[in-house]
Amino acid sequence: MNKLYTITLLLIMGLQVKAQQVPNGNFEQWQYNPTSFTMEPVGWQTLNMGIYGDSCVRKYKPAHGGNFACGLQTSFILSTFAIPGVLTTTFPITSKPSNLIGYIKGNLALDDTTVLVIEFSKDTNVIGDGLFYLTQSQNNYIKFVTPIDFFGAGNPDSCTIRIWGGGTAIDDTLTSIAIDDLSFEYPVNVKNIFSTSDLMQVYPNPTNDVLNIQYDGAYESVVIYNATGQMIANFKNEAIIHLDNLNGGIYYLQLLDANHQCLAGKSFIKN
Repeated sequence: MNKLYTITLLLIMGLQVKAQQVPNGNFEQWQYNPTSFTMEPVGWQTLNMGIYGDSCVRKYKPAHGGNFACGLQTSFILSTFAIPGVLTTTFPITSKPSNLIGYIKGNLALDDTTVLVIEFSKDTNVIGDGLFYLTQSQNNYIKFVTPIDFFGAGNPDSCTIRIWGGGTAIDDTLTSIAIDDLSFEYPVNVKNIFSTSDLMQVYPNPTNDVLNIQYDGAYESVVIYNATGQMIANFKNEAIIHLDNLNGGIYYLQLLDANHQCLAGKSFIKN
């Protein structure tokens, strides 16, 4: 049998067998947490402190699909300080999806941001990641697609998704968002496996001062986030960006269109 045909067949079979999904990504399953005295989505961790104030994470209606979505809001605790709506899950996975898809809507306080970070690890080492952020209020659910960039060898053994609904400033208590129907998207054939990774390249990676961007299409702006999801730089549609002011570490770069939607994303290392 032709060697290329054999490899292609094995890749397709592997994708069909290992198309794992986000557990309770549709937020239909909820359970009572006796520690926080609140209802929380099964398989997800929150910062809910219901006995001291409002729940930061709660059931939300209307959902995008099914009966429930997950609502996140910044809330006052004991009328003294604000706690953001934070949602985290870690689960085993051995497949390599190309995108994380979901639906989101809500109201954001002035200058507030909702951030979603996804990381894939193998033996506690991060080998893949993706980033999505929302900076403008949306009255209706919009679909977001977060590209996942795998930069380490082998398949992952775990995945962590972290969602920050908003910040901790007083004005941020006006922030309230709903998220629903999180799911992984997998390449359906070998052509998609390669074309997805070829849409965008950044080099040199690691870099010392300058990063070159190669993308097969038009984009409006370039944004850079640090490892905690904080936006630290914003550029116009430049193909060469200077990183002299960045400290050494891992960063996330996204290309955005005119509507601030992510077109492609990559991680890079600054020496």
